[in-house]
Amino acid sequence: MEFLVLNWQRLVDLSLDLSLMIKESGYRPDSVIAILRGGYIVGKLISDFLGVDDLVVLGLVSYGTRIGEGEEPVVTYPIIRDLRGRSVLVVDDVTDTGKTLAVARDILRFYGAREVRTATLYVKPWSKIKPDYYVGTTDKWILFPWEVGEVIRSQVQGSSPESVIRSLRLSEYFGEDFVNKLTKLLR
Repeated sequence: MEFLVLNWQRLVDLSLDLSLMIKESGYRPDSVIAILRGGYIVGKLISDFLGVDDLVVLGLVSYGTRIGEGEEPVVTYPIIRDLRGRSVLVVDDVTDTGKTLAVARDILRFYGAREVRTATLYVKPWSKIKPDYYVGTTDKWILFPWEVGEVIRSQVQGSSPESVIRSLRLSEYFGEDFVNKLTKLLR
């Protein structure tokens, strides 16, 4: 499996690029809806960069750690905010199948949002739905900085955490000190 590894600085840069794209389009959302879990940090950055104070979370899960697993997305954390008449921007980290964005869009319309647009850092080429805004397309598994431990644990099948960390070249992205601490933690 090929990985696209993002460190924190790259994540912030991509979120800034996405925010500029949204601003330059002339769109000004009233609320940013961050999809838990992966979209929360990206949503927080975008709401900050765009100066949108209303950050709302929506928990949706459609698969575990394997692409394509699972059924339709399931709400794990509902919206507890009145969105009637508001223009909202749904933010997630990546669009894989497009199901999560489709369900989120339907939920937000049900909650009375006047306009719903979508934004992700990346979109997979096979996604049935393309977000309104995205920075790039990739067919690689994206390793986000908030899931490093999770991904390494899922890749350690008969090998050591050290060998997985080396194969992902994590020291190039996060530095030697990070890798040393992570290795100790995962032993």
